[in-house]
Amino acid sequence: MSASRFVATAGLAIAGIVGAVLRWAVTEIVDDPLTTLLVVNSVGAFILGMLLRTHAENSSIRLFLGVGFCGSLTTFSTLAVEIAERIDHGQIADAIGFTAVTVGVGLVAVLSGHRLGTQLAGRRA
Repeated sequence: MSASRFVATAGLAIAGIVGAVLRWAVTEIVDDPLTTLLVVNSVGAFILGMLLRTHAENSSIRLFLGVGFCGSLTTFSTLAVEIAERIDHGQIADAIGFTAVTVGVGLVAVLSGHRLGTQLAGRRA
């Protein structure tokens, strides 16, 4: 493995550890699985939205923060499990409602990140 490949892999791993620890911390503070999912997924969507505007050309930043940090912070699989469990328990309205809220808040978060990122990128230009 080349030195640059090793540094990229190590950076990705460190960013992943930071994202995972932050997600765990939110889980410990919030004490509600659905709220935790909403918080971490929304924060991740905001950061990814901003990265698309501020570092569109920097693949290293997108790798570390997007794939590493946000990838370990956010979780689609846990979201799917939480929704499926509600469906299995006959809580169809809860499942649909949480899905709608999660997607809606996520879209608002990513669009807000886009907007802020566009403003920040414009100031640097």
